Amino acid sequence: MEQKKQLPRDVYRADGIYEFKVRKLFATYCEVIDESTGITTYLHGTGSLKLFKGQTVKCRVLSVKEKHPRIELVDISELWQNKESLTEEKLTNLLARRELSWNTKEFTRLILTEEREKTFESQCHRWIQNLLNKKIDLTTVRLDCSDILELSELLDLCADGEREYYQERLTLLIEQLGYYIKAAELIENEHDPNATETPTNFINSLFNKLQVSGFVYHPIKNFNILSSLFLRRPELMNGRIKELLDIICQRNMEGWKKEPFNSAIIKLLELYIRECDGRIDKTKDNLELIKNNEQALALQLLLLQNSPDTSIADYRLNTARLCTISSYLYPLHPDWLIDLAYHFLFHSNARLMNYTMDKVELLPHYIASLYPCGAIDTMNSFTRNNAKLQVSAEGIQLLSYSAMTNPYP
Repeated sequence: MEQKKQLPRDVYRADGIYEFKVRKLFATYCEVIDESTGITTYLHGTGSLKLFKGQTVKCRVLSVKEKHPRIELVDISELWQNKESLTEEKLTNLLARRELSWNTKEFTRLILTEEREKTFESQCHRWIQNLLNKKIDLTTVRLDCSDILELSELLDLCADGEREYYQERLTLLIEQLGYYIKAAELIENEHDPNATETPTNFINSLFNKLQVSGFVYHPIKNFNILSSLFLRRPELMNGRIKELLDIICQRNMEGWKKEPFNSAIIKLLELYIRECDGRIDKTKDNLELIKNNEQALALQLLLLQNSPDTSIADYRLNTARLCTISSYLYPLHPDWLIDLAYHFLFHSNARLMNYTMDKVELLPHYIASLYPCGAIDTMNSFTRNNAKLQVSAEGIQLLSYSAMTNPYP
């Protein structure tokens, strides 16, 4: 029997002091975990502090009403670092001295963005696509990025706690550029009647290996090249995604849950799901698109269940997406599934029922059977530009952050 996930309000008290371990470092905040409960949360304003992965820090709990407890460090006096953080001005000046042939303004914004890593990777795709649209040579950009990482003072401009963070970001970007360069070479070969390395042949070879053995050498590299091809050629993605989904679903799912296949497949499916966002209502004959999205989401959620890396895709968000997609296939009460989408998005411990991919066509009926859903048991708030969006059992409210009053009924 699956153990019920512990909630912050069950294990913490406001103003209590607890130990958390640093799990991931970002530019201005870090993700921490309480290993005794498995509860994760975020420490904000840590950009100028000397922290490292695996470090244990004592934190005071400020609130337990939301999905993640709000916390602050008890004592930061020993964590201050003398070295200043990497800033936009520092990075801009460094790039200006190198006299690069391409516009570096968007590159600077990309590297310094405070988005979490799953969003950063998708932003890398958009940045590279923008370079392609401007017909900028990716090989030149990749060499320049390698030099910035290895042959410049960039890492020395970083505070101690930032060095690894920006090193990983640039490494990821350089790798992504390499995958796009390979995809571009395959596309260029389409014009050569004697070429054997073409997009179609690459995809055929990859799919055949997955179907025959359930294995391919260097899966991360191959799936990233496939992602680059799909983004460069949307007709390839739309025409062959169903084939890939069926190949994966026909084999034992346990094999795909092992790394590195698990992360590689989850990322590819996330790319497809994001690319399809907003297309369904704009597509005239959209039944095939709806069913492919349903299958992709259902498969991804199964792979996400026990994935050690929760930063690849958002389980709650994509569960809500699955409910929304399924509402198109449940004409009896589509509103039930929309209500359930909000429930899964905001409830602290909402989980789908157990299902298998051979019964995926029944998912809309399974999900509808969970209706009516209970009240949302957490308070979820999102603050930006002096406004606060708050979701709780009382409903959805838009608040003036300074006055904490509800300006809209």
